[in-house]
Amino acid sequence: MAPDRKVVSVFPVPLLILGSKYDVFQNFESEKRKVVCRYLRHVAHANGASLLFASSKNEPLVSKLKATLTHLGFGSGSGSGSV
Repeated sequence: MAPDRKVVSVFPVPLLILGSKYDVFQNFESEKRKVVCRYLRHVAHANGASLLFASSKNEPLVSKLKATLTHLGFGSGSGSGSV
């Protein structure tokens, strides 16, 4: 049994937290990125969600997003995409 099982409240349907505009986010100060990522990882973990960052200007991230959405929505593929 996971030690944090009592804290995690799994959402009843597959949930994805999407951080968009990654091209802008990657230019933030390192400390600011760390704080944002830690908070989003905490929220995602607490709700049994997936966390993914994407940008329309980065084709590998768009491909990963499509693969993840297909996996979560239809259960096909691994959701890992081709990065």
